[in-house]
Amino acid sequence: MYEQAEFLLDHTTGGNWLLMECTGAYTFAVVFPEFKNSAKIRKKAIKILMKELKLQILPDGFQYELSPDYHSVFYSCFYNVFALAKAYGFEKEIDLEFYDIMKNAAMAILKMSTPAFTQPCTNDCFTIKTDWILKKAEEIFPEIEAFKYSNSKRAEGTPLNDYTASYLLPYAGFCVMRNDWGEDSLYMCFDVGPTGNAHIHMDKLNINIFKGSEELIFDDGGGNYEISDMRNYAISSFNHNVVIVDEKGQNREEPKILDKPVDCGWITNDKFDYAFGVYDDTFGEKKGKTRNT
Repeated sequence: MYEQAEFLLDHTTGGNWLLMECTGAYTFAVVFPEFKNSAKIRKKAIKILMKELKLQILPDGFQYELSPDYHSVFYSCFYNVFALAKAYGFEKEIDLEFYDIMKNAAMAILKMSTPAFTQPCTNDCFTIKTDWILKKAEEIFPEIEAFKYSNSKRAEGTPLNDYTASYLLPYAGFCVMRNDWGEDSLYMCFDVGPTGNAHIHMDKLNINIFKGSEELIFDDGGGNYEISDMRNYAISSFNHNVVIVDEKGQNREEPKILDKPVDCGWITNDKFDYAFGVYDDTFGEKKGKTRNT
């Protein structure tokens, strides 16, 4: 079996599949330490995972596919590795940089959270509960009161205590505006960023708006993965809260990710939040084959 685990590590496919394959190989190596190559497999899996961790997580903490769903997949894989290492006494094999990046990634999800403690649907997504990620983060970082506050639905801990309750994720390009962390707060997520590395929607300048737990401006996250007119509609501008020009939707191309912070004029203070976005790509039918993922 260890030959199969080594084969997985040598033939990883990239992206979240890579994370799942490495997590599987690492699990095997931890649970069966008696195999002669288990230590080698553990260390190789950790090395690949750390390389992917640095690649996939943007400087603002969001996963490069710009979907809370795929952020959740990434976080679960790395949490499982952490939990196994802790349970079996291999924590010292984990690079200390792992903790900094995982904290940053959890903070990004907290900053994106709606008053209902869910995530806005961006790119391919469905309704993701914030605690699906932050319960794992709280186990790794029990000292962070803001994670307790979110996971307990305001019953314990304290909220993030920054200048305001609003945040810009400048590499993901999400402007998250809220008046406070209360259960009846006003919330808007304004997308001024790139397409994301995959699962791309035609939704530049999209908005999601909540009043407390009620979603006032809705986004369904694109629906099922399939080749159909409904799926084509779901990822188009017509299924998002954006401007349509001459009855034509956006035809977005690059960039997939940003190599510098987005320029959106971000302002947040105790009176108002402000940001602007620019769509300067084309409108109309896509060239070539329709993108379904």
